[in-house]
Amino acid sequence: KLSSPTRTSILTEPNPSVDLRLHAYEASTSNFLRAVTNYANRTVAEITKYRNAQEVDKKCLAEKTIAVKAETNQCKVKEIELLAEEVREAETSITALKHQLAFIHETCQSVDAEIEQYSTIIVISLLALIRPLSTEKDRERQTLEMHAAQTGPGLNACETHLHCHIEGIEKDRH
Repeated sequence: KLSSPTRTSILTEPNPSVDLRLHAYEASTSNFLRAVTNYANRTVAEITKYRNAQEVDKKCLAEKTIAVKAETNQCKVKEIELLAEEVREAETSITALKHQLAFIHETCQSVDAEIEQYSTIIVISLLALIRPLSTEKDRERQTLEMHAAQTGPGLNACETHLHCHIEGIEKDRH
């Protein structure tokens, strides 16, 4: 604000000019513009830094994701290989057990055949032993029956004379 004597003196001059202090205004404006520009530059730099950090994090996460997927796929392949190996081992074991079972069946059949042969031999041997005994037993029976036939009339005479009847055990009657 200008004082009143200064105003009058300015108006009385042939080329009136007022000192607007443009130099101070320009310096202030320049400082403000520099501050705004610095702020804008710092903000842009901070945003760029943040974006770059995010991009680095994204790339790192993408690389980790790819690595984890690759490792997962490797684990799946390894698991499939291990399962295939287990299946092969199980099949081999089953085949070996089938061979053992077949061998055991053959052995059992062989042993059964031998048992049958021995049974036949034993039966034939027993028959060979029993026939002479049976024949001898038949001869003894015939001898006993002949003696019993001879004692029969004498026994009847004794029974009649003694007035008693002699009985034996059922086995003994024959």
